[in-house]
Amino acid sequence: MENEQLLELLAQVERNGGGVVLRVGEAPRAVVLSMEAYTNMASQGIDVVRLPEPASRPDAKQTVLVTGGAGYIGGHVVRELLTAGYDVVVLDNLYTGRREYVPTEAHFVEGDVRDINLLRDVFSQHKIDSVIHLAALLEVAESVEKPTEYFEVNLHGTTRLLEVCSEMGVRNIVFSSTAAVYGPQAVVPIPESAACEPTNPYGASKLLAEQVLQYFSRYTGMQVTILRFFNVAGQYTPWGVSDTHKHSHLVPIVLEVASGDRVLLTVNGSDYSTVDGTCIRDYVHVLDIARAHVKALARQNAELFKVYNVGTGKGVSVREVVQAAAEVTGRMIPMEVGPRRPGDDATLVANVRAIQADLGFVPEHSDIAAIIESAWQARQ
Repeated sequence: MENEQLLELLAQVERNGGGVVLRVGEAPRAVVLSMEAYTNMASQGIDVVRLPEPASRPDAKQTVLVTGGAGYIGGHVVRELLTAGYDVVVLDNLYTGRREYVPTEAHFVEGDVRDINLLRDVFSQHKIDSVIHLAALLEVAESVEKPTEYFEVNLHGTTRLLEVCSEMGVRNIVFSSTAAVYGPQAVVPIPESAACEPTNPYGASKLLAEQVLQYFSRYTGMQVTILRFFNVAGQYTPWGVSDTHKHSHLVPIVLEVASGDRVLLTVNGSDYSTVDGTCIRDYVHVLDIARAHVKALARQNAELFKVYNVGTGKGVSVREVVQAAAEVTGRMIPMEVGPRRPGDDATLVANVRAIQADLGFVPEHSDIAAIIESAWQARQ
């Protein structure tokens, strides 16, 4: 039997809380999970080795490592996990994250996900059960200017993390990916089965990381859930975690104009093949994104590797966002048309049937007016 096949069988035993391995000579041939089958084989004198059940944690709580947990999305994910009863460890180098975004109930470690010795220390000290991997560089325009840096952080960081997960026996990881892996699509809303042809290094680096994760899932038995989320926006005011990418994300920029902190909005291209010439995106509230991560962490699907879009299934153009912001704020939003940004796709809207069917996930806060209202209230 090939080593990778054996590893996958052993992983199945572990996920099912124990099992038996049938040996013929020196070679394991099968995993038997039925006690009836075990009894029958034992009565026939077949050499069967029963694997011990994994030791349960005294407090029955699971400890989740959240890489990038001090960022905009990470800060919301961490709080959702704490609310759901998990123990949380945050690893963040504070490149774009902020220390104050990590609640006191979570353990915080400052460091880089590419530091393999630090990862080993964190996993050993905190006895990590599962991982939510958010740490990444995520600016499309910047990725065009600095592709090497994006592949180094987004791809190499993921492989380092997986290496330590394998060493430490951690077999459940949720990976935060992006709609940027898709590129231009003929069919919209975009299903997870669509061919991926990213148009920028950011999307390409995330797609390569997904492929590495799929490899690890196939050959080590790791459960991997990929969340390709679309345009994240909004804020949950009581938590005080705001968007740290305000210079590139549309909703924060529009609200800066509305509040007078910015003179006008530059629309990056008005000649796209869309209803009003501006880019169309699927906007999803950051609180819904956080809820999706918690649901993905606890999923019970039989499939080890699974990809889900996280969005609303509804597209909103740049001009429609501006109109909604004007109505919510009661302010004028001056605009000018500028050139297209390199790497921008015309339309990105999610097909969300899979995540609704498998995880029961339905966005609760992601109407565009509600998103803008939440961010506007936070600014006040």
